[in-house]
Amino acid sequence: MFTTIIKTTFKTILLALIVAIITPTVWLAWRANQPMDMPEFKGLTYFQYMEWRKMSHQNLIAKYNASHPNYKYTGWGDQMTACWGADAIVGTLVPGEMSLYGAFAAYKLSAEDLTKFKAAQHDYAPDKIYSLLDLPKAFWYSYEWLQWSAALYAPEGPVAFCRVQPKIPTPAEFETMKQVNQQASVVK
Repeated sequence: MFTTIIKTTFKTILLALIVAIITPTVWLAWRANQPMDMPEFKGLTYFQYMEWRKMSHQNLIAKYNASHPNYKYTGWGDQMTACWGADAIVGTLVPGEMSLYGAFAAYKLSAEDLTKFKAAQHDYAPDKIYSLLDLPKAFWYSYEWLQWSAALYAPEGPVAFCRVQPKIPTPAEFETMKQVNQQASVVK
């Protein structure tokens, strides 16, 4: 009897952990395939936006190398790794953690404390949320805000061939750009 209780408890805890891990992952995958809410992203999904940034990095690197024929990159990895690797990892993980922090702050803090929190360079935090069910939407608000903030900073970055301009295309323009890049890669 005692072993049955332990086994049942263990299975219940394991199932709860699996659900706790899978549910946010599935939600994020679903949300990243929906058009982003901020008008600055012009209706692109997060995945389209990241693919656009990758293509933009490739194009910038090609233009930079063509206009600087004597330049020899000596950094870590290759030029694409320097730009896109940092963009994809730091631009995804750091805003994810900050967005979670901002969303929980909006949930837990009083209105007065939230105002102070936002004034202390945490303006990515959403306005007050009242239930845990609002947490995913608040997280995504913060995440998009941080993505846009990073896009605005990119042209001022320290590496010339990584300075993607925040001229985000519409979904139709993105598809055209994608086709042109695919054709260019076939020609090479």
